[in-house]
Amino acid sequence: MCRHFGATVIGTVSTAEKAKIALDHGIHHVINYKEQDVVQEVMCITDGKGCQVAYDGVGKAMLDTNLAVLARRGAFISFGSASGPIDSLDIAKLTKNSISLMRPALMDYTRTQEELETRNPSV
Repeated sequence: MCRHFGATVIGTVSTAEKAKIALDHGIHHVINYKEQDVVQEVMCITDGKGCQVAYDGVGKAMLDTNLAVLARRGAFISFGSASGPIDSLDIAKLTKNSISLMRPALMDYTRTQEELETRNPSV
């Protein structure tokens, strides 16, 4: 969806098989975090500027990496905890580049039938 709106999409994966799936689904750049330095690769792809947004469904294991790849005034959107929850966050880490943090929950966006239908017209 981000690509549809003109964003350059960078994804991280753990295997070559997942990289192929990501590319087949429209990701522009895929980084295998087991074989490549994510921060270095992102900075190379973005000419040193970093990403405007980091969407994180992994949680604890990727926190520092996601914060490191963000551009000035970037947004860190944490929505999952596959590697474990982010137990604590030193908010001073957000001051580097004036990072914004969001932790949305789906149920807060689809609490009523009207909200659900607005977000999914096929309902």
